[in-house]
Amino acid sequence: MKPRVAIVDCESYELDQVKEAIEKGLSLLGIEGTFFSREVILKPNLLMNKAPDAGVTTRPEILQVLAEKVKESGGQAIIGDSPGGPFNRTYLKSVYQGTGMRKAANDSGATLNYNINHEQLSFPQGRVVKNLPVASFIGEGDLVVNVPKMKTHGLVKLTGGVKNLFGIIPGLLKVEYHLKMQNTDVFSRLLVDIARFIEPGLTVVDAIEAMEGSGPSSGTVRKIGKVILSQNVFAIDVILAIMMGIEPVEVPTIRAARELGLPASRDEIEVLGDLKDESFSIPPGRIDATRLDSFVSPRLREKILNLLQPRPEFVHEKCVACGICQRQCPTKVISDAEEGQPRVDLKECIRCFCCQEFCPHKAIKIYRPILGRLLFR
Repeated sequence: MKPRVAIVDCESYELDQVKEAIEKGLSLLGIEGTFFSREVILKPNLLMNKAPDAGVTTRPEILQVLAEKVKESGGQAIIGDSPGGPFNRTYLKSVYQGTGMRKAANDSGATLNYNINHEQLSFPQGRVVKNLPVASFIGEGDLVVNVPKMKTHGLVKLTGGVKNLFGIIPGLLKVEYHLKMQNTDVFSRLLVDIARFIEPGLTVVDAIEAMEGSGPSSGTVRKIGKVILSQNVFAIDVILAIMMGIEPVEVPTIRAARELGLPASRDEIEVLGDLKDESFSIPPGRIDATRLDSFVSPRLREKILNLLQPRPEFVHEKCVACGICQRQCPTKVISDAEEGQPRVDLKECIRCFCCQEFCPHKAIKIYRPILGRLLFR
């Protein structure tokens, strides 16, 4: 039986509309209320402390409706994530407040996670790692509901169901994985390993408003008007890619999934719901960044790196010298230079774009040389 993905229209974040859309999607998938009658971990995308309308994080209305659904079913919802940056109670408190999660929890009866412990868990089936440092809260529930935001991503092209689960790795340990796994395909296999380890029982994508361009944090908010649901986290990413005008196999996490025989094409998936045409795609969004290591041999890459490879560039008039980019850089190649403005050593830069991802002021953009855009568009 093919995995099913439900695409449901939802024109706004009005709670009644969100509830109607989610309930319709659950019905299409054949999921009944008893599905939620247990301890449920709701895992949103809380990349950083950004207001809900910035398009960076999952909207709180989605979490509120899901938490209410859990409560109605006799279960208990726990909202939790490990944002980028330090994994401590003070930072979690600020992120929950700023992203609207505190209000969503208060209004729905959900609990916010403040357990900052983590444990090393075995995953013998992993291709890249056999052990994972996992935030402890993720194991406190009987069911994980993955609640990502539909966004572009400079490193792996899209933020969807699989990429969102990287948030189970606590705090700054995420940076260590970027440093250890500089090849995009290897890093993507890690992300697939994490998704296989967690096995979320349901993924609900906030695609009412999405982000295109310099995702996952500095792009442009775009109205899509959809909520997308599936019990198969790999299938939902295939559909997201098609909707965004991306050939699924161009997404490195989907390629990594295909290597294991997991869903990686439209033909392998049953699509249900509010379909406007056979392709159900929207006009393509802009993907502003890519890497060469999936296309070019290491030997040749060294010679043409500066001509083709995207690179981070600082928009100094927006920079407030907060130092976040320096702290998030895995290779520590960002330094203060003239008048306190940061500079990056491009020879040592691994192009993970963590600096751009976590900059709260949109002061870093990804520059793509013209020749690179022509060859790898």
